[in-house]
Amino acid sequence: MYKSYQNQMQSRHNSYLKNNKTEHDSICIVSVAKQEVIDQSSSDNRSFYLYTLKVSNKYVERRYNDFELLEHILMKLYPTVLFPPMPKKENIVDIVKQQANNSIDITSKTLYSGFHSLVTFKDNLLGYTMNNEDTPEATKDKDDGIIIPNSSLLKDIDFHGVSSKDLKLIRHRCIYFNYLIKGLVEVFNSNININNKILEQFLDPLNTNFTDFVKNIPLISDLLSKDVLCINPKDALDTPSFYQYLPVLSLSECKPFSKFGLSYSKESLNEEEIESVQEDYDTDPYDMDNHDEESSNEVYHGAFTERRDSRNSQNSGFNSGALKTFKSEAEEILLKFIERNDDNMTQTNKLVKAYKRDIILKLKSILKSLNSNLSLFQEANDDLVDILLTYNEEIPGYKFTGTHGMRQMNKAINKLETIIYFKCIEYLNILEDLNNNCTALIKYSKNKIKQKWALKKLIKSQKLKLDQLNKKLESEYLNDTSKDKNDDSSSKNNIDDNSGKPRPVEEGIVEGKNSTNETSATTKLSPFMKKFSGLTTMVKTKYANSMHTSKQDLENKISAVKEVIDNLEKNEECINEDTLYVLKEVYTNSTDLFMKKVDKEIMALINELETAIKNYSRESLKIWENIAVKL
Repeated sequence: MYKSYQNQMQSRHNSYLKNNKTEHDSICIVSVAKQEVIDQSSSDNRSFYLYTLKVSNKYVERRYNDFELLEHILMKLYPTVLFPPMPKKENIVDIVKQQANNSIDITSKTLYSGFHSLVTFKDNLLGYTMNNEDTPEATKDKDDGIIIPNSSLLKDIDFHGVSSKDLKLIRHRCIYFNYLIKGLVEVFNSNININNKILEQFLDPLNTNFTDFVKNIPLISDLLSKDVLCINPKDALDTPSFYQYLPVLSLSECKPFSKFGLSYSKESLNEEEIESVQEDYDTDPYDMDNHDEESSNEVYHGAFTERRDSRNSQNSGFNSGALKTFKSEAEEILLKFIERNDDNMTQTNKLVKAYKRDIILKLKSILKSLNSNLSLFQEANDDLVDILLTYNEEIPGYKFTGTHGMRQMNKAINKLETIIYFKCIEYLNILEDLNNNCTALIKYSKNKIKQKWALKKLIKSQKLKLDQLNKKLESEYLNDTSKDKNDDSSSKNNIDDNSGKPRPVEEGIVEGKNSTNETSATTKLSPFMKKFSGLTTMVKTKYANSMHTSKQDLENKISAVKEVIDNLEKNEECINEDTLYVLKEVYTNSTDLFMKKVDKEIMALINELETAIKNYSRESLKIWENIAVKL
C-alpha cells in the first residue's frame, strides 16, 4: 500500500514538473505601487503596497499580508519542511535598530563602510568629468543616505509608485520575495510529498484577494487555528479530531533522554529484554530498502512486553528516570531510532546553531580581504584623480575620460558594489533567517518528543481523576443509603426510649427560668455580633451546600473524563509513528538541506566576490597602463 502511494505521488510529481516547470521558472516581481484605502468612518486613510508578479504571461497582485499568509499555511501544512524565509514585517526604523543589535548586521555595518568607500571612489573618479556626455553619470539613486546600486535582482522592477521614504524597505522586501518565490518553486519541484495546490491558488490571477479566498476554505481556516503540535505531520488536512487533545503546554519537567530529550535507560528492562535489544542492535530495522513493514513487525514481535496493569495504580506514577514500559512496537522502534541517532542529532543541533556564527566568520574573512583591497582602491583613487586632473590641464582638449577603458572601469565598479550590497549585506541576512527557520524545525521535533511523554503523564492523571470520581460517587451513594436506614432505625428507638420518661415540667423544673449556673451566650453578644454570627452561619451553610455535588453532576463528569481518556489513548497509538516521521524528516532532509545550501551559497558568494575584485583590479590596471603610455 505504501509503495503504491509512493508510485502515485511520484507520477503526480513528474506530471507537475512537466506541466509547470516553465511557468514557475518565469515568476518575477515586475512592479510595486502604493494603494490608498479610504475609510469613511475615520479621517485617517490607510495605505499598503501591491506587488505585481508576472507568472508566465499573467499578472498577479499580492500584498505583504498575502505572502505572510502563504507562509503560515505552508508551515502548518508541512511542519517538517524547510521553507525559505519571509522578510520581517518592519519599517525602516526597525531595520536600523537591527543593524545596531544583530550580529550579522553589525558586520553589515562594516560592509556599509567599505561599500561607501567604493561608492565615494566611483563618484570622485567619474565626478572628474561629469560634463563629458560619454561618461556614465555617478550614482544618483540615494535613499536615507544609503546608495542602493542597480542589480539584476531589481533591474526589471518598476518602483515609480513607491514613495522615496519607503524605497529602501520595499527593495529589501522585493529581494526577499524573489528569493522566497524561487525557493518555494525549488521545494515543490524537489519534494514529491508536497502538493502544489496552495501555491497555484496564490499565483492564480482569478483570486484577486488571496486572504478572502483562504477564509472561504474551511479546511485551511481550521488548520490555521490549530497549534502545530496538534496537527498530523504526515497529512495536516487529514488531522483526526482527537489530535486536539494532545498536550501543548510547557514540557520542561520532562527529564532528558541521554543528550537529546527522552527519559530512557536499558537498566529499566529485564534481562530478557536487554538481550533482545542487543540482538536487534546488529540488524538495522530502519533500513527501509531492506525491511518492509511486515518483516519489521516480525523482528520486533515479542521483544518487549506490556506491563501497564502489572503495578498498583496508586504507585504507578511516571518515573522520568527510567522507561517503565513499551506500549507498542511503534514505541520500541522510535526509542531505538533515537538511541542510535542520538549523537548524530545532538551534533546536528550544534551544527545548525554554529552555522549562524559560521556565516559571520566567513563574512569576516571576506571583509578582511575586501577591506584591504578597498583601502588600496582608495589610495589609488586619490593618486589617479590627481594625475587625471594634472594630465588634462597639461593637454587641454584631450578627453581621456571618454575612452572605452573608463567605461569598463565603471562597469567593474558597479558589479563589485552590487555584490557587496546585495550578496554580502542582504543575502547573508536571508541565510541568517533561513538558519532561524531550521532552528524552529529542530525545536518542533524536540517538542514532539516531549509531547509524547507529557501525553503519558496526562493519561495517568486523567485515569487517577476518573478513579477519584468513581470512588466519590460510590461513597456518596452508599452514604446516602446507609444514612436513610440509620435515620429510620434511630427514630424508632427514640420513640421507644422516650415513651416512658416524664416531661421536664413533671420533674419540677419551671419553664422560662434559667438555672443559676447557666447563662445564655446570646445575652452577652451585641446586636452587631448577633447579626455577624447569623451571617457567618448562613455563609457556612451555603458553602457546605455548594461543595456537595449531585449524583447527576458526578456521572456527567465521569462521562467527560472517560471521553478525554479515550481520545488521549487514540493519540497514544499515533504519536510514536508521528514522532518518528518528524525526526526522520527533520534530521535526514531539512537540516541536511540547510547546511548544504549555506555551504553552497557562501562558496558561490566568495567566488563571485573574488571574480568581481579581480575584474575591478584588471580594469584599474588597464587605466594605469594607459596613463603610463600617454605620459
